[in-house]
Amino acid sequence: MFETHASWQYDFPSPFKDPGMQHWVAVTMAVQMPCYLLVSRTAAAGAGAEALGGPPRTTLVADEQTLWHLLQSIRPALLLTLHVLLPGRGEGRWGVWRTERVREVWQPAEAERRQGTKLVLKLWDGLTWYDPNREAMVEGHVADRQRLARFVAVD
Repeated sequence: MFETHASWQYDFPSPFKDPGMQHWVAVTMAVQMPCYLLVSRTAAAGAGAEALGGPPRTTLVADEQTLWHLLQSIRPALLLTLHVLLPGRGEGRWGVWRTERVREVWQPAEAERRQGTKLVLKLWDGLTWYDPNREAMVEGHVADRQRLARFVAVD
């Protein structure tokens, strides 16, 4: 969903570069659709379940499926914050983005999945439930939704 140009690649010094990683000073979003900023800590080698390692790492995620996989692969204690970036739509709104902080990410109920919902977000206000795939508010708590991740306040 993101594209970049070869001239935007940054040759990051190797001691600070994970194997196989590439660094870019800019990327372009090819299609205006919701995306996510996920902030997590890296785990210290051999650390216990609650040990926090290095500095926070921010990941720009283009779609719900990738976000779901990341949330499954990062220990809950290492998750810090998640924001959804929502594009403006319609007359006079193109290019006007808004950001919402996310409190919880839920796997949708079976009926919601049949309607095309991939993830349900509970926004930071604790009241608003949002389907980023359809860019719409959805009904509050539904019986067979499963919580995938919860983000707590960061000081």
